[in-house]
Amino acid sequence: MKKFIVLFALLVVLEIPLELWKMTPEHEREMVRHLATIEHCEKEAKKGFTRFRIWEEIRDGKWQLHIQGCKTEV
Repeated sequence: MKKFIVLFALLVVLEIPLELWKMTPEHEREMVRHLATIEHCEKEAKKGFTRFRIWEEIRDGKWQLHIQGCKTEV
């Protein structure tokens, strides 16, 4: 029988004031999202995380990029 263990770690990878984020052109925002995601996921993959949940939200006047790692062991 297979056993699955899932470990979750909730992380805020980036937090930028919303006024500054709104003034940034969309292509630069996309580049920031992409580079931060790649850098963070590569670092966490070395720790054994195999899947990631990535989302953005605006909270307390700041744009936030969250990456939640999921380590699944068989």
